[in-house]
Amino acid sequence: MQTSFRTAQELLSLLDAIPKGPVWHCMKINTQGYVTKEPVYLFWHDALEVMWEIFGDPVFAQHMEYDPYQIFEGTEREYGEWMSGDEAYRIQVSQCHLLLDRNYKYMQDQLPAGATIVPIVLASDKVPVTRMTGNIEMHPLFLTIANINSKVCMKATSHAWACVAYTPTPEFLTHPDFHSVLEACVWHRCVNIVCTGLKLATRVGTFMSDCHIHTFPSRNSGLTLARLTSP
Repeated sequence: MQTSFRTAQELLSLLDAIPKGPVWHCMKINTQGYVTKEPVYLFWHDALEVMWEIFGDPVFAQHMEYDPYQIFEGTEREYGEWMSGDEAYRIQVSQCHLLLDRNYKYMQDQLPAGATIVPIVLASDKVPVTRMTGNIEMHPLFLTIANINSKVCMKATSHAWACVAYTPTPEFLTHPDFHSVLEACVWHRCVNIVCTGLKLATRVGTFMSDCHIHTFPSRNSGLTLARLTSP
């Protein structure tokens, strides 16, 4: 079989040319005077960059929704995907018109021409990271977008969810009554760091490429509209 490389160096050069995606960062978290058993570190991606990567993945090109709509069965309202809900209508819509042949109400966008909203879904749960080498536990934080059809999004083989951070679960050397409060403060601080770019995009929007390689403005939902879910 003919290959596109002849030497190991050519192969490595081809591998280096593959898009690398969002970069991992490591940050030491200051617990503001509260002593912990071990230093507290956050390993994270910029959630905005992760959102860009998911939104522009051509794998989801046939399973994306960009505009709010309403579904009716006779006079009864039906709810399914996020874009069929009231929140999408409230945020993005100024007018609507009824398509009688399909029994859908499609909404006219009140954002700039070509813009859409990107609802962010976050999920987290504590898991062991190491066994027999310290039993370190962290909260992996996963992100996806509600523009993707839910049936596709919830398939593990679709890879629609991306890990954006490993938030630490520090062991505080204080009275046990304060442990849960301090851990929650650390967790929220870490999520604030990870989602800084998303919050900025919520206020001013961001340009990005969609699954069809079109570049257009987006009003990202960030934390304002995010649904924080726990599996």
